[in-house]
Parts: sequence; C-alpha cells; structure tokens
Amino acid sequence: MNIWTHASSMDVFNGYPFTKNSVIVGSHVWITAGTTILPGVEIGSHVIIGNSSLVNKDIPDGCFAAGSPVKIIKEHVYPKVLLFEEKKEILNEIIDQYKKLLALKSFKPEIIQKDNLKIEYRIDQKITTFDCVNKKIMGDINKYSEDFRDFLRYRGVKFFTDIPFQSITPDWYDRACEKNSSGK
Repeated sequence: MNIWTHASSMDVFNGYPFTKNSVIVGSHVWITAGTTILPGVEIGSHVIIGNSSLVNKDIPDGCFAAGSPVKIIKEHVYPKVLLFEEKKEILNEIIDQYKKLLALKSFKPEIIQKDNLKIEYRIDQKITTFDCVNKKIMGDINKYSEDFRDFLRYRGVKFFTDIPFQSITPDWYDRACEKNSSGK
C-alpha cells in the first residue's frame, strides 16, 4: 500500500505540477494490498478498498470501492447489523474450520459454543472463555487458547492481548523445517 501526500517528480520551472495535500482515513477501514492513495483524498469510516486500487477521489462512509481508478462498487453496506442467529452461525462455521485444522496439530481441545456467543475452550483441565460480543478472554490463557484466539482473529473475530500472534504449527511442519535448516 502506498499513501502519497505530495507529488513532484519533475521540475516545476518547466511547468510540471507540484501537489501537496493530506490524506484522511476514517476508522474501521481496510486498505488492501497494492493500493495507492493520492494526495487530497478522504476515505470515510467503515470502508473496504479492493486490491491494487488507485484511490484518486474521496470515498464515502460504509462502502466497498475498487479499481484503477477507484470506483464505488457498493454503497451503504458497512457496518452491517447481523441478527443473533447469523452471528451464531458464523461462529459455528469458524469452530468447524478450526476443528478441521486441529487434525494437523498434536493437541485436541474441547470447544463448546454457548448460547450467548461465548466459546469455552477446554484443554488439560483448563478453561478459557471467549466472549465474542465484548471481545474479552477470561480464564486460563495458554499457548493452546492463544492458538484458537489467533484463528478467531484470522477469521475476523478480533480479540487482542499483549501476546504476539503465534499459532502452533503442526509437528510434521516443525520437523520439515528442522530438516531444511540442518541440511539433511
């Protein structure tokens, strides 16, 4: 991503333009890879800018925009209010995907979705509760629950702790990396 607040590559005494202006970006904005934003552009809040876009004009709140030059594809779409059942379905899908990933890992937690959009993560008689509404983690936080937290974050359920993102890799991957680094 490139954000330009000024532009002058040629000699202004030969008539080439000089541009200098701020770029304003609202809150809850996702500017994807390869995007360039030119001077003087204002991007509203709750906006997604598609890959490799050239943003040369203002983008209003709550839209999806993409292209080179950028065009507004959908307006008034973000944030979208989801029903409780829709959120519950999203969580079920995320949990199912994580369980498939666990087939590659050496630990097997019990994961229980509660009716109040909380998830209980149980391993080695330790319980971690993920409150998906208030984005809080309670109970025993360990490397296994952090692995799940990282997967939730990857899937768009944003939990933050002071612990850096570090998922647990499968044993076979670790062994392959060790072989490569030792040259055998």
